[in-house]
Amino acid sequence: LATLASLSFTSTHQEPPRTGGLPLRVPEGWESRKEEGALVMTPKDLAAGKVYTVLVPMLTRKVGSLKGLVDAGKETLGEVGTYKPSNDPVRAKNDAGWEYDIVIGTVEKDGGAVIGLIVALQKGDDEGLVLLVTDSVVHEKLMRALAAGTGGRMVRPAD
Repeated sequence: LATLASLSFTSTHQEPPRTGGLPLRVPEGWESRKEEGALVMTPKDLAAGKVYTVLVPMLTRKVGSLKGLVDAGKETLGEVGTYKPSNDPVRAKNDAGWEYDIVIGTVEKDGGAVIGLIVALQKGDDEGLVLLVTDSVVHEKLMRALAAGTGGRMVRPAD
């Protein structure tokens, strides 16, 4: 699964990479590095042998919809192993106006599996993708950091 960190969206049409305008901040206590067209973040205190990697790829083209971003996330995780979503996208919006779809599933490879989380974000013309690969539970702390990094707080979707 280490190859996930080297993945980014590519296109046969050469356009400059898009950061998508995501105003994300690295959570306190995390390390970040740029690696082949992506921002890669990991907790500094990650136990040996554990996997917890957040990947924010720079998009090479405008995708234009949350569904398209989710599909791109599925495709990217599918390059690592077999991605099996366990839910349809769940849509929500934070109080800063960012809409997002979240899909949780598994990435299976060589008889093992890890959790694969896709967060597709969009606000006006700004858009982006956050992918998480972990063998641990998805921590609420990360989701709160993501919400705070986009300038808002998480709000529950209307029923």
